[in-house]
Amino acid sequence: MGEAKRRGNAGLGERRAPVLHAEAPPPGTFKIENPLVIMFADPNGEVVCHIHPSERCPTHETYGLLIADLVRHVARAFDVSEADVWEWVVKERHYPTTKITNPS
Repeated sequence: MGEAKRRGNAGLGERRAPVLHAEAPPPGTFKIENPLVIMFADPNGEVVCHIHPSERCPTHETYGLLIADLVRHVARAFDVSEADVWEWVVKERHYPTTKITNPS
């Protein structure tokens, strides 16, 4: 190791970039590392859906399984039966209330 480097001096004419420290995320937030589906309402109230196929879920079949899992999660979150949620899924499937306006 060179003497200038050992003393923390980068050498003549060289400057080190400042070290940036990552700030802790605000409480109640988290980082999504491997998203599969992200849905949100934009400022106009339109629902936006981004689908992120991955090695774990590379096909429409695996996304179909995710949809079934989501129905179970929704039923549990609202303390209703899965059949109650599926009823509304079927209604929306046969008579969509909105068009898909943005590609996934």
